[in-house]
Amino acid sequence: MNKKICFFIFLLILPLTSTSLFTLEPVTLTYSNGKYPLGRYLEILEDKEKEWSIQDVTSPELTGNFINIKKEIPNFGYTNSAYWVRFKLKNDSPGKEWLLELGYPL
Repeated sequence: MNKKICFFIFLLILPLTSTSLFTLEPVTLTYSNGKYPLGRYLEILEDKEKEWSIQDVTSPELTGNFINIKKEIPNFGYTNSAYWVRFKLKNDSPGKEWLLELGYPL
């Protein structure tokens, strides 16, 4: 399966699997706004060995290890780690299509 599709599915399923995620302020999607910087809404989990699966990061053992970074634009510098990202969405614009874009993902 395409990595982009897997990541998108992960973002859709994650709110249903983690109770700690509900403490996050949601990104509210509306018809009037077309662009949302997500940095301040993100929680990050660093996977230094790049070995975890979606089942691992949604398990009770790891789900509490996510950190709210509270930065407008996250920057991890140069690293060999993998990062798991989660955020909560509230869609107040039913019927509108949305696209998640990672601008300069390096």
